[in-house]
Formats: sequence, structure tokens, C-alpha cells
Amino acid sequence: MSPSPKTRLTLAVDESPKPAIAAFLGFQAVLLIISGIALTPVIVLRAAGQSNPTTDAWAVFAVLMVSGITTILQGRPLWRFGSGYPLFMGTSGSFIAVCIVAVAQGGLALMGTLVATSALLQFFFAYRLYWFRKIITPEVGGVVVMLIVVTVFPVCTDLMNAPVPGTAPEASALTAGITFLSIVLLALFGGKRLRLWGPFIGIVIGCIVGATQGLFKPGELQSSAWVGIPLGDWPGMDLSFGLDYWTLLPGFLIVTIVGAIETYGDAISIQRVSHHRPRPLSFKVVQNALFNDGLGNFLSGILGTMPNTTYSTSISLVEFTGVAARRVAVWGGSIFIFLAFFPKFSALLRAIPSSVVGAYLLVLLAILFISGLRLISENGLDYERGVIVSLSFWIGVAFQNQVVFPEVLPNWLHAILDNGMTAGGIAAIVLTGLVSLKNRGARSITIPLTGGEALMRANRFLQRHAKAQRWDNAAIDRLQLVTEEAISFLKNQALYHRDSIRLSVEIEEDLAHLELATSLDTPNLGSEIESLSEIPEKPEDEAELRILRAMAQSVEHQQFSGRSFLSLTVKAVAIEDESAN
Repeated sequence: MSPSPKTRLTLAVDESPKPAIAAFLGFQAVLLIISGIALTPVIVLRAAGQSNPTTDAWAVFAVLMVSGITTILQGRPLWRFGSGYPLFMGTSGSFIAVCIVAVAQGGLALMGTLVATSALLQFFFAYRLYWFRKIITPEVGGVVVMLIVVTVFPVCTDLMNAPVPGTAPEASALTAGITFLSIVLLALFGGKRLRLWGPFIGIVIGCIVGATQGLFKPGELQSSAWVGIPLGDWPGMDLSFGLDYWTLLPGFLIVTIVGAIETYGDAISIQRVSHHRPRPLSFKVVQNALFNDGLGNFLSGILGTMPNTTYSTSISLVEFTGVAARRVAVWGGSIFIFLAFFPKFSALLRAIPSSVVGAYLLVLLAILFISGLRLISENGLDYERGVIVSLSFWIGVAFQNQVVFPEVLPNWLHAILDNGMTAGGIAAIVLTGLVSLKNRGARSITIPLTGGEALMRANRFLQRHAKAQRWDNAAIDRLQLVTEEAISFLKNQALYHRDSIRLSVEIEEDLAHLELATSLDTPNLGSEIESLSEIPEKPEDEAELRILRAMAQSVEHQQFSGRSFLSLTVKAVAIEDESAN
């Protein structure tokens, strides 16, 4: 759980830099990610054939407003909305495929309804995050992300090959090629700092080349106002809930979960790099980041623009600048809102040639594919995970190309499964659920924490299952002692007679995996063990913690809002005995 060794933190998350420094760092972050945030809705509108000055201006205005509000909330949380860390929010590239289809079929109104509806799932996912720990896995998210690339890739080629009247046939190809090469070369050879600026610099170079080829037309940019609010251009919401809504909803729900998984990872990563000293992860912070992400999606739906998510660039900025102060996010979010009131900014985006946009999107998809691979490999890739990933991915590809019983499936099922991302995502969730049921070898018992029978019942329970696995008495004693000390730690926090603990044990040969689930809000046991002094003042000081540190192979305490899970691993052979052999 330690931060990256390359991170040299100057200001931690709870420290405040001078306003000028915070403003500069916030502005730097905005420059790095503004192209992705503002261009993505324009890409969707162009691909869906719905691009025009009015629609584009509203979509960009709304997405900047939502990004600004949610970024500020990440830095300065309000109730459960916001992590309290400098996580920048912006348009989610994962939604490109489903949003293109929704806009093409029903405009921004239909897309907004779908986005707002799917945000409700994210609120539920955040509220009951611990329910989904073993089903909505990084492997599921990785498969869906890779299939998004498969689904959206034809959009890139269409944009890069889009003919422009009055220009040479090779103009678009030349502009797209130079844009693509500029971004790729900067990504490969530009160094870590310059790499972050690659997309922005590549778009600028592409526009310059496009201008020499007659593709960059600044007429609308010159005629647009400097300051304004496109209030009359709100697309509204489609509340008819027709066939298009129901056939597209599964895809939006699946991508919403994928976006939640990405936010989950970013909220963990930002904690690891934002403190001077390592500390256990707070899953309450993760839940609050997810709530804020859901709020952003809900606001995006109401305003009729694309949903948002956390940007991993936030972690890179902390590592490069050494500043993790939450004030940076507040300044960055304020700058987003400030830019929303400048129509010339959206006009500038509309002036960017489609060939430049297509080349940028191609690189974005390549990076997205890498993100999918990272998600898949996060927990290692054993046989079962490999089967799930491989089958789900190729099922998605097969349905995307409509080669799976195309004449047999009913039309309503075609409307859902012909999107490869939806088909592959459903397959990944179903297969993961089946494997989770297959591996459900744990046995459990619910024990009241008050009264004198808790330890007695736990010991009898553990002895019965350990003996069934042929553990000797010494190993059983070790298992019971570790469990007793963990229960003692939790029991000290029990205030009411209804407080209880659910003890689960799974024994695999010489390893016992224990999980103690409770609703108690206790100190983090992992943090308490890490903070132990080397030499106690008295022998009895922190005895239970010292026993756990000495006898448990691993201790992990995951704390969520309203629920916590204390996981312990105990080996049948003592550590000193094993080393002696």
C-alpha cells in the first residue's frame, strides 16, 4: 500500500499551497485534459450525424459545467459527494460507443435520459460496494473496455476519411497521418512530462497542417461571441421510454459499471500517492468518489451531455509535481466553469478538422485498450480468469460482427446483443458469477459480540472445519488464537447487544482464509498494527495487535460506509518452523 517510490511529495492532500501555486497547478491540469473533455461530445455528435453549431455549443457548455462542479466536489466534499482528494473529473471515453448510437436514434434527449437512468445504478453500486466485490471485478471491466475499442474503431476511420468539399483527396489523409504520428512520437519519445502534453500538441500540429490543406475553417470562430450562455439550447429529456430506450439501456448500465470500476481504481491510486507516509486504503473514500461520479453522470443526463468519470491524469500530476493538495482540484474545477461561458471555445472545437479528431480518437482508443489490459492483469491472470476474459472478448467480437445465429435471434435481442460491448460485458458478468459460486468453499457463522459465548462459539466452529482438513492441534490452536485476538479487537467497539460478527473460514491445504464482517465503525486494524512501537512500555500493551502481527500471514481491513471486512490468512505451519525446514 505504499506510494510509488518515484513520488516525492512536497504537499500532502491535507496541506494547503499558496493560492498562486494552486491556481497554476489547477490551470496546468486543465490544459492537459481539456481536449479530451471538450472534444469527446463533439466526436459523438459528428459520428451520429447530429453536429451543428447550436448542439455542439450546448454539449460543450454542459460538459464543462458538470466537470467543474464535480471536480470541485472531489476536492471539497459535500456530504457523501467527493473523495477529498485532487481527482479531476471529465468526459468518459468509455461511453463513446453507446452514446453515438443513442444520439443517432433519439438525439441528445434520448442519450440524456439513458445517462441519468444509468447514474442511479452507480449510486446503488457506491452505496453497496461491498456486495459487488467478487462479481464486478477488474477482469469484467477490462473486457468491456477492450470491446469499446472494437466497437468505436470504425468511427475513427470514418472521421479520418471524411471528404471535405473543395480540398484535395489526399488532404484529409495527410492531416490525419501527421496528427497521429505527432501524438504517437511524443508518447514514445517525449519523456514522462512531455508525454502528458502529447494529445494537446498533436491536435495543434494537426490543425496547422489542416489549415495549409484548406481543412481548418475559422469562419464560425470569428463570428461567435466571446462571452455567453446557450440557455435556449437545452435538448430536454426523452421521457417516452420507448423501444430505443429499453434496447439501449443494458449497454449504458454495463458501461456505467465499467466507469465505476475505473473510478474505483483512481480513488485507490490517488490515496497511495497523496500522503507523506503510507496508510491503509479507505474504501469510504472510494465510495464517496463513486457517489460524486454518479452525481456527475446524473447532472450530465439532465443537461443532455456525455457522462463523466475521474481522470487518471490526476495521479500522474501528483507524481510529477509532488503536490497532492485538494485545493488544486478546487481551482481546476473553477477554471472549467469559467471556460464554459466562452462560446468561442466551443466554436474553436468545431473548427478542428474531422481528420484531426479521428486521429486523436484513434490514439485515445489505443490508450483505452491499454487500460483494459491493465484492469485484466491487475490481480494476475490464472486459468479461470483467462477463460473468462478470452470467452467474453470473443463473444463480444462475434456479436459485434453479427455472426452468432443472425437469423435465429429475435429482433429485440438483436437490438441488445449486436453491440459487442454489451454482449461481451454480459458474458463476463455471468461467467464471473458462475466461477464465484463454484469457488464458494467458505463456511460461516454469525456470532453476537456481546455476552460471554462469542469466543467459545468461534473456537468450536473453527475446530470443526480445521479438523476436517486434517490440521493438527498446534495449527488449530494458532488459528483459534488469531481469531480470538481479532474478535477481541472488534468486541471492544461493540456498544449494543445487537452488534454481531459474521465469521467465515475457507481452508485450502495449509492456509486458512478468515473473514470477519461487521457493521461496526472501528479503527483500521491494519493501520493499528503498522503503527505499533518496536518496544512496548508494558508487556501487556497492545498485546492483541502484536499477536496478530506475529501469527497472521496477512491482515487486511477493508472499511466501507456501514460495513467492514477484516481478512486474515493463517498458515498451518508456524513461520519459524517453516524456515527451519
